[in-house]
Amino acid sequence: MKKLLALLLAACLILSMSAAAFASGEASGEASAESEAAYYTTEDMEPSSYAYQVSDTGRQSKDAGHVYIGYDIEDGELVAEESAWTEEDAVSFTADGEYDAVIDMDVEVEGAGFTSVRSTGDSTVYITGDYYIHDDTDGYYASDFTGTGASFISNLGSHMVIEDVNFISEGFVRAFAMCYGTKMSMNASADAVSTVLDIRNSTVTTYGKYAFDAWEGYTSSADTSIMITPPYVLGIYGGIRTINVLGTRSTLIIEGSSLASGGWGVLSSDGCDTPYFWIIDTTLSAIPESEGGMNSGWAIFGYDEDAYGSAYGSYLIGDAQEYFYGVNFEGLTYCSILTGGDAFIDSIHAGDEIDLLDAATDEVIRTYTAEEDIISHVNTVFGWMAHNEGTITVGDVVVTPAECVFLYKSADVAFTLDGTTAQPGNGILLQMIDNDDNGFSTYQTEAAGVQTEAASMNVSYAFTTDTAVQEGKTYYQRVDEDTYVEVENPTDEGTVDYYEKTYSGNNVTLDLMNNDYEGDIWNGTGYYSENGDVLTVTLTDATLTGRICLSTAPHAISLEGRDVEEVIAAIDAANADNATIVYGDSDGLDPIEYEFLDADGNVCEQEDAAYIHFTKWSVNQYYLLGHVENFVNVNGAANINVIVSEGSAWTVTEESVISYLKAEGDVYGTLTENDDGTITLMPGDELIPAGEYGVQAVVGSASSSSASGESSGEASGEASGEAS
Repeated sequence: MKKLLALLLAACLILSMSAAAFASGEASGEASAESEAAYYTTEDMEPSSYAYQVSDTGRQSKDAGHVYIGYDIEDGELVAEESAWTEEDAVSFTADGEYDAVIDMDVEVEGAGFTSVRSTGDSTVYITGDYYIHDDTDGYYASDFTGTGASFISNLGSHMVIEDVNFISEGFVRAFAMCYGTKMSMNASADAVSTVLDIRNSTVTTYGKYAFDAWEGYTSSADTSIMITPPYVLGIYGGIRTINVLGTRSTLIIEGSSLASGGWGVLSSDGCDTPYFWIIDTTLSAIPESEGGMNSGWAIFGYDEDAYGSAYGSYLIGDAQEYFYGVNFEGLTYCSILTGGDAFIDSIHAGDEIDLLDAATDEVIRTYTAEEDIISHVNTVFGWMAHNEGTITVGDVVVTPAECVFLYKSADVAFTLDGTTAQPGNGILLQMIDNDDNGFSTYQTEAAGVQTEAASMNVSYAFTTDTAVQEGKTYYQRVDEDTYVEVENPTDEGTVDYYEKTYSGNNVTLDLMNNDYEGDIWNGTGYYSENGDVLTVTLTDATLTGRICLSTAPHAISLEGRDVEEVIAAIDAANADNATIVYGDSDGLDPIEYEFLDADGNVCEQEDAAYIHFTKWSVNQYYLLGHVENFVNVNGAANINVIVSEGSAWTVTEESVISYLKAEGDVYGTLTENDDGTITLMPGDELIPAGEYGVQAVVGSASSSSASGESSGEASGEASGEAS
């Protein structure tokens, strides 16, 4: 049914394009009489041998004899022995003073392993026209790491411009385009050469394929030699990354375009070192299940069936530098997933000039000048998800996700909202949880009930290196091997040894700047599998109306405003779907297991339920990952520092439990210092006196792995493949 819906929608889109565009072929495989498109099947072509874009993927032997290419352009020249088409074909191939090749074509292609244009070396190529690519195979001969099946490849020094293109593809990883810079070494990056993929004024729809229709025995994995679906532990699934950027210092530019993925991702970086993304005046979207995409879990969560699909807008890994100006993120699971790099999102204002820099040279490729205001909008399930280190900076953007603005799972991360209009559907600005994407087993499980104890105590005491007592620091004296007590009035006099208390979790910051913010901030780390993390929230020329609180965060959904019978019916429907799934060596998946919780988090009967807590679910319920509910709790491992700078204000709306408060600006509420060293703030009209309360938590050594350099691994920050 999903495949049929995708094909029907593709046909509608094709018919809506110009008469010269690709009309859908008849069932016999022949183009209709009215079509002016050139029609090809890979069965009629001789295999090419170019599929060596990326080293060490283990794909070469599998790809051999299954790769086909329309135009192979090397150093500006057509490679006749590799190309299925020539200048005399129905497809136009010319050259002018600016480009080595100008390609204008209307093309339909059916079959696996086909690439329309590959350009490599010192080549400048311009492409336009309409394309329809259909691949109904099981994905065994497909790879967007080697480029097998990617329609356009800018490779190893090529500059490729794609403009005014209408494109539709169906099939596993039948990517619109790939940009691959200098081959990477696993030990050191090679000298980078300028490799650019520049897309303008184009409409791109890549459906992919239903993830569970992959070749027999296929399972979700970060193994790049087989990966044709994302590691489901990212909370997404599907069969297509619309664009993949690999290699050393590649550059992707997209302007005035619309790109959609049927499930997995729109823009990916992977197996890369410091790529640059420049995305301007463009829409990035996920196709909902009702239109041929993957399931967002809409029935269980209560979303509109047509609102969301299952994909990210972009992926950051290998120190990716990604810039988004005037971009709409529509129907995606996440705007971006952070695994190593920096993302910058802002709106465009008339007269703005943006220099688009080459990642290899840092020279200006061209300058974009804005003619009008273009406001960036976020209409996604979550805003941004981080499961490895980097930064996400959001400027003048309207952010209205169904769930939280930021979802944090792991590593040292800096989040910033600067002048942002943030209106999260669940009222949460930042949700911190233990990383729930650490394994590829068919099932995810969680202990029954709401856990309150820390997974591990990550506190340590280090002998201070200070030569003198520093104001504002908290010092401890050692009583015995396991006992340290706070020093009441530390002094430099005498020979007393002082220790500092540190935590071995991650250091996470959230900066709220230059606007009025409303929403909650939760640190729910340290309960299930990891050390608790230290969160520091800073308000600068900003106000916050909401709570900031330590919590435990089980995978659950609130029943507030929901009919519990309808939710149970949705779970039953998912279980019925599970029974039909062939996955790996299993014929049918186990049902979802769940329990009811009351408003306080206690296990209860259905009639008293305020929440449904999921205790076991399968790969087919990938969408349950990241979805949690919070219960106020202190585990002694996680910490929250809050700094309200002068000129800023925090109005406490509900019980907030934190570790440390520095009130230079206004804080409205009542404050109690607890015996365990935490601070509880409750709503109130009182102005808490300026000063410092509690003890500021400091991270000693981070426990997370780095995701910089030539990482390849979208999932769990692993260096083994786009765990994305």
